[in-house]
Amino acid sequence: MKAEAKAKAEAEAKAKAEAEAKAKAEAEAKTKAEAEAKAKAKAEAKAKAEAEAKAKAEAEAKASSEVFANCTELRKVYPKGVPADHPAYHPKMDRDKDNYACEL
Repeated sequence: MKAEAKAKAEAEAKAKAEAEAKAKAEAEAKTKAEAEAKAKAKAEAKAKAEAEAKAKAEAEAKASSEVFANCTELRKVYPKGVPADHPAYHPKMDRDKDNYACEL
């Protein structure tokens, strides 16, 4: 009987150790998956920010390179005119000095 109890106790201890090892492995896998997901999200956010920065830089380059000879030319692109904070604004096109060039 004593041998059977000892064998049973050893089997239970072995099962418990295996369960703990399995739980530890699952926890490590979950932690690794979470870290990978976090890294992926960070990389995606960085890529998105870089794409937005590139688009903004391209828009600014385009806008700053817009030079119009007169209001007729400017209105072809901006039919309602442009405010003073717009890159295409030029004081010479703001006849009434209201900080809005080429408005109708």
